[in-house]
Amino acid sequence: MKEKAPEILYSDPVREIISNPPARIIRWGTFVIALVFLLLIILAWIIRYPDIVPATIEITTQNPPVTLATKITGHINKLYVSDRERVSSGHLLAVMETTASIPEVEALKLITDTIAEPEKLNVFSIPAFSKLGELQTYYASFVKALQDYDTYMQNDFWK
Repeated sequence: MKEKAPEILYSDPVREIISNPPARIIRWGTFVIALVFLLLIILAWIIRYPDIVPATIEITTQNPPVTLATKITGHINKLYVSDRERVSSGHLLAVMETTASIPEVEALKLITDTIAEPEKLNVFSIPAFSKLGELQTYYASFVKALQDYDTYMQNDFWK
């Protein structure tokens, strides 16, 4: 067992001073603490930091950003432009994940853009593409319609 520390015995005058602090000290101490708190509250009301000035602004640029939306969903396989690069209308920006062969799509675009006289176009003057992905059905429909037109013109059904 632990032994208790001996109790300290004070004389009567010492016990009187320790047990009853002077009332004057308590009053002045309470007054000073209240005054400090009141001073802090007044200073907090007077000093306002940070100052906020509400205002409306309009941010403009010479070249505003443009939203780019795709008609298909998927991942980007290849990006042909870098950040902050200037692009012109019709410039290829990126290739989305697709089943199409990009060289075949570009070759088809080149052929369709360079046709000068569409009335002289026939089935034998255009190449056969087989890896156009989503465009394959439209290309097959076009070739079929062109073949029907050639047959119509060769058999003189219009006379």
